[in-house]
Amino acid sequence: MAEGRERMGLTRRSFLWRWGVASGVLSVSTLLTACGGAPASPDAKPTEAPKPAAAPTAAAKPAAPTTAPAAAATTAPAQTGKKKYEGVTLKYAAIASMGAGVEQILTPWLEETGLKIERGQFEQQEITDKLMQAMATNTHLADVVQFESNSAGDIMGSGFLLELPKEARDKLDWDDIAPAYRDRLLTWNGKAYAAPFDGDTHHLVFRRDLAEDPANQQKFKAKYSYDLNPKTGPLTWDEHKNWAEFFTGWDWNKNGKDDDYGFAHMTKRKDTAYWGFVSRASSLAKHPEEPGFFFDLDTGEPRINNPAWVRALTEWKEELEKWAPRGVLAYGWGEVIQAFTGGQVAMNIGWDGAVANSKDSAAHNKDGYNILPGSKEVYNPKSKKWDTLSSPNYAPFMAFGGWMMAVPKTTKIAEVAWDMILQVTNREQSNKMAFAGISINPVRVGQLEPKGWVDGALKFDQTAAEQYTSALKRTMDSPNTIWDLRIPGWTQYRDALELGVSKGLAGEAPPQAALDEAAQTFSQITNRLGGPKKQMENYKAAIGAK
Repeated sequence: MAEGRERMGLTRRSFLWRWGVASGVLSVSTLLTACGGAPASPDAKPTEAPKPAAAPTAAAKPAAPTTAPAAAATTAPAQTGKKKYEGVTLKYAAIASMGAGVEQILTPWLEETGLKIERGQFEQQEITDKLMQAMATNTHLADVVQFESNSAGDIMGSGFLLELPKEARDKLDWDDIAPAYRDRLLTWNGKAYAAPFDGDTHHLVFRRDLAEDPANQQKFKAKYSYDLNPKTGPLTWDEHKNWAEFFTGWDWNKNGKDDDYGFAHMTKRKDTAYWGFVSRASSLAKHPEEPGFFFDLDTGEPRINNPAWVRALTEWKEELEKWAPRGVLAYGWGEVIQAFTGGQVAMNIGWDGAVANSKDSAAHNKDGYNILPGSKEVYNPKSKKWDTLSSPNYAPFMAFGGWMMAVPKTTKIAEVAWDMILQVTNREQSNKMAFAGISINPVRVGQLEPKGWVDGALKFDQTAAEQYTSALKRTMDSPNTIWDLRIPGWTQYRDALELGVSKGLAGEAPPQAALDEAAQTFSQITNRLGGPKKQMENYKAAIGAK
């Protein structure tokens, strides 16, 4: 539980909420109109970022309960003048602040239908732990559960959930859900189990205005012999180094202070270092002809200590030391986005174009977007050699994958539960939250078009909207996309990799030794959770490999 609290900090959605209300990006009335709900209480917590729970163990095979679970309420017979769900109580399990936001959105519907919600308020770690316990003991935790995508191997793969009914798919406008979510992240082995609440990908954000400046263009070309391109940003990690070096150490933000740096990335252990490093390793380590990224699919051998990952850690350490803000090794997502919106860094990698382009951001409509930088060299784990390519290899990252809502098999009121879920995940409500710049990242096809961002509360300019939505679509649709580690015990793997990366960045161990130790721990975790064959079956299901 301590780790779960340590990971909370200033998280992505708490920052969205505070930025939207406190800084005036969205007025309270605008925010409430967008969310379709009543005002939150003054001490309501903001909705949380996609920070994972503490390491779950593989779900045990459900045992027959020693005592019958408490029966959930059933729908009362229809009577004249009686509300649809009057007398019905629905149990809802979610992280505390996200659940509070959902309940706020539901307020008018709850009043209309008479449904009562009994909401379990859990910290990040607790919600996953509670779900694991419910699966292991076959007990009833809630009628609706909200969980993060990376827990799918445990939660969907265990048979704990009801399948998403066809009627619910129809009401969700299933074809409007982006294929990356509809066909992969909301499903397990071809069956859909959840409705999408939020989506998550990593992409590059850069200061487009700095790249448009004629003086900067002239100086950059004189130094590096190629153009500073505001339409794309740096296309490769080598170009990213050039950009980072060029924008470090001079007063490009014109505030008279020594606080101008090339970039900031997430490096903080027990926060978001895992996603920061995977993004940095992406195009070096994900070969376009090899579906396995974290593991060899045939043997289960970890790949996180091969030459590509070691090179990524070695280069990243050097780059962070030279061209990132002082103290960057303590940067989680909150610090990274504040450095960018505050005008201290020219580039970052993360989840939220919406925050980067907020109205009070120093980069509002001055920013540009692209997929993660590529590399003309990519390591081939089969031949164990580096392949040199004529054009960059790109490997976009579906980092974390977002939050979803589902119904456990133990419920007695499945119809009511799906009805409740549909109120907050339907197309109209999802669009309101996305285009208002609060709570969620795009999960729907319509949210990947520029118009909604130009017309929405954040008032993207056309260029920013086009670059942002293009980066999202290319990440979701790439044939070489990296899918996050959605297998049983994933947080244990995450923690092992973060520990190795932290040791390497801090100089406590050479990059090779640090990642060798992490790989050894990976193998130990795999063996504890059923062995390589079983875990690779889960990994194949998670990434859609044969």
